[in-house]
Amino acid sequence: MGDITGEFFRNLLPPAQPKVDRDVQGSHPGVGWQGAGSLCRSWREVMKTSFQIKTLLCIAGVLAGAQGCTTLPEELSAPSRAELAEVLEPPEGIVVPDVDLLATTPEMREFVKQFAPNRAGELRRIDSLILALRHPGILKIEYDPSANFGAVGAFENRRANCLSFAALFIALARESGMDARFQSVEVDAQWERLNNDLLVRLQHVNTVIRGAGQKEHIVEFQRDRFNMLMTRRKVSDSHAEGLYYNNVGGQHLFDGDLASAKAYLLRAIEADSRIAAAWVNLGVVHRRADRPELAEVSYRQALHIDPENTVASNNLASLLERRGKTALAAQLRDHAIQQRARNPYYHFALAKHAYEQQKYDAALDHLDEAMRHGRKEHNFHHLLALIQHAMGDIEEAQASMRRAERKATNPQDRDQYRATLAAWSSDTQGT
Repeated sequence: MGDITGEFFRNLLPPAQPKVDRDVQGSHPGVGWQGAGSLCRSWREVMKTSFQIKTLLCIAGVLAGAQGCTTLPEELSAPSRAELAEVLEPPEGIVVPDVDLLATTPEMREFVKQFAPNRAGELRRIDSLILALRHPGILKIEYDPSANFGAVGAFENRRANCLSFAALFIALARESGMDARFQSVEVDAQWERLNNDLLVRLQHVNTVIRGAGQKEHIVEFQRDRFNMLMTRRKVSDSHAEGLYYNNVGGQHLFDGDLASAKAYLLRAIEADSRIAAAWVNLGVVHRRADRPELAEVSYRQALHIDPENTVASNNLASLLERRGKTALAAQLRDHAIQQRARNPYYHFALAKHAYEQQKYDAALDHLDEAMRHGRKEHNFHHLLALIQHAMGDIEEAQASMRRAERKATNPQDRDQYRATLAAWSSDTQGT
């Protein structure tokens, strides 16, 4: 099985059949952006648009998983200082430029004075900043998954991915006197199939603003990637900086530039050594540089940080197999399979793929498994309705779609489900 890179925006998970002779690379936050619609709206109306502010991480990279009771094999102890020192030896001749994610320019400060002056109320300032950032006649920030910038780069290039947009909004909000922070979010049910052999798990970062009375407002660049039930946590500026360097390092890894990839990944670890994704990517660099002993240390460190990191488990298992440690590799494979089997969104992704392949019985089986392991969220009921409708179970499909509508927290989701129900009803009446 080939290596799998762990990234800020993606976790690349293993296929159902763990033995695949393939290298997997990637560092793009492969998530699409949906437009905000008309921007000349009141604050209440803006709450219903693709930009969402709620009382949230468009993060890239691997978040530390929820710590459960799963135990790693005893042989996988934390690396020693001597082992880590060798792994962290910097490459020669590569200088990584410093990037201040939250720096501002005179133009940015003037932008804040014009659109979010301190004298305005907090919600009005948030509203005004969002409108100004997206309005075609003002800044018109466009979503670009490859736009790995700090706040200044996003402002000047008018492009941002979710991390760089969060950096831009936080920099402007702080300039306006608001308490703005990065927030990481595990995006429910957002997996993407790169090919027939593997799935990509998407994750996200956004902005949270703490207002009066400890009330929190969430600024979301990609409305369709977030709901309030998602697992989320605030992260430090240094953590976000590490995610930035990890993203750039992942891109160099994707491009095959191992020296630059390592240099950026070391900067990510320097910013925040607890980012498991950076250690996973560093392991991939060492493995491809034909230093399997250093790759093993990197993967072990990733697992020491996050014992439930399936990417690290599978990469290390593949490495151990190549080094003849088959028994330990088998334990790691079992560990990864157990983690994956408990994840409802993995089963949801399999159900969605089966539905797209018109394998409806298999899709139902996967979706049943997803619902058995997790919350019965509106996405699950929506997919169930589509499967049932495709199988000709019209009444059951309508009932499932109504459940999806009731469970949806976002007005656009509810509108979509209502529209589908109306179309189905029209089709039924016409036959």
